[in-house]
Order: sequence, then structure tokens, then C-alpha cells
Amino acid sequence: MCGLLLSACTEMRYVDYNEKANQDDFPSKMVAYEINPSFYENFPNCVMILPPGPQDGVTGDLSRIIETALARHIVRRFDRVIDGQERRNAVERYDLDLGDPSERRLLTERLHCDAYIETEVLDPRIDYLIVWSQVGVGLELQLKRSGDDQLLWRAHHKARRSEGGLSFSPLGILTDTVFSSRFAADREIAESLADDAIRRMVLPLPNT
Repeated sequence: MCGLLLSACTEMRYVDYNEKANQDDFPSKMVAYEINPSFYENFPNCVMILPPGPQDGVTGDLSRIIETALARHIVRRFDRVIDGQERRNAVERYDLDLGDPSERRLLTERLHCDAYIETEVLDPRIDYLIVWSQVGVGLELQLKRSGDDQLLWRAHHKARRSEGGLSFSPLGILTDTVFSSRFAADREIAESLADDAIRRMVLPLPNT
């Protein structure tokens, strides 16, 4: 049936955030999101992108990949976006600790930024099984107001991409092994995966 109804089978579903709690294995073709009514009452003018967490579980490369993708996809939705590089420069200039809520609030005040966005990386993984490999990552985005940390919007999504296949001829096995090895080692795959995931997640985020 998927061959006949390809668009229906590959279509991304957008559901209420609470629905993800009912999913034992959250589907990769689903985005769960929630918008707080207060978002519409006072639209944020500026958003500062915070480093992805957990702090001890995200490499510097993955952090920059996510921050870059996030900045690219929200820049048209707000008057101003403070990306990772601008944030790092400001943290160094003012010698502040973003892990301390009071110092994070002080930083947003000095930068005149009334909101920030947090990213939680969930189960990033690369599975490699000789002739098949899969890259996957789950993301949780939360937009909060700087002054009181009120949650304005959040979204949850798991993205996966796989290549390779089961082959029965020696030549086919060799081809799939080489291809899936390159896939698992390719940084561009991780960048593309993060970009696709964030693009899907911010789609329901209203323009301000």
C-alpha cells in the first residue's frame, strides 16, 4: 500500500505534545509540540540559542552542528537571533556561567534578549552492522522567556536515516559494506540529519 500511497506513508505528522507519552517508541515521522497561549500575548523579539545538553553527553562538534541548524531555521521567525558564536563571545566578554540561572538571566539582560531556546539531545547513535548503518538522534526544543523562565513553546522529534541493505552476491556485499561504512563516518550525514529534524520541529512555531 505504501507503494501506491507514498505521500501518505512518508508524511510527517504533527501531534499534541502530550501524545508522545503514549508512544512506546516515538515514530520518526512524528513531531510533538505545544504552544503556550502566553506566546501570543507577548511575542519574543529576540532568542538566544543555548548550548545543547546534556552538558557531559554532547560533543563540541555535535553542539555546533545543532546550534548552526537551529539558528538557520529560526532566524526568519524572530527580529533577532543570538547564535552560538555570538553567545560564546558574550559569555567570554562578561565572564558568566550559563549553568547558573541568575547569570544566564544577567546575560540576556545585557544582550537585551527576552527569550532563549534550550536543546536536549536524546539518544544520539550510529549503528553499524557491516552492510547496514543507521544514524539517529532525538531532540527536545524548549523556548522560554528570559525574565521568568516561562515555557512558551516546545517540540519533540526523533530523526533517523539509514543506508545499506541485505545482499546475497559477493559483489553486492562488498558494495553495501563500503557504502554503509562511508555513511556511518560521514559528518555531512549528521549535519543533514540535525538540519532536517530542526526544520520539521520549528515548522509549527509561529512567526513573530
